[in-house]
This record gives sequence, C-alpha cells and structure tokens, in this order.
Amino acid sequence: MAEKPEAKVAEREFPGISAAEQRKYIGKHVAIVGGKIVASADTAKRALAMAKRKHSCKDVDLRYIGSERLLIKCKCLEKD
Repeated sequence: MAEKPEAKVAEREFPGISAAEQRKYIGKHVAIVGGKIVASADTAKRALAMAKRKHSCKDVDLRYIGSERLLIKCKCLEKD
C-alpha cells in the first residue's frame, strides 16, 4: 500500500500585517498598499475600486482573508 504524501500547510501570513489586524478582516477581500490594508469589501472588485480611489497612482495588492475553519481538500492527493 502506497503512503499518502504529507499535507502541506498553506502560507497564511501577510507581510507587515499583524495577526490581530488580519482577524478584523476575516471573510473579507482586502486591498493592500505599501504593506497596509487600505480597503476591505465583500468582493475583490469592490476592494480594488475603493483602494484605487484613495491611492490611484500606487500598486494595489488584493488578498482574501479566509476564516480559520476554511479547509481546502486537494483531489490530487486521493487515490482512485
């Protein structure tokens, strides 16, 4: 019987953003400019639009902050 490969933990860290600050935005899409959260919304499109209004000439990084209970099951690890 073949062994299952070890599950890897997904990286959940956001450089420069504390865990306490991330907890405020669980379940939201956030826009990050210069390492700081500048906007949050229920959709990435809305978060981007809000950030672009405030910081039109800067690069905006979009992230989704999922809940602690968010699980992703990778089908490629299962045997037929």
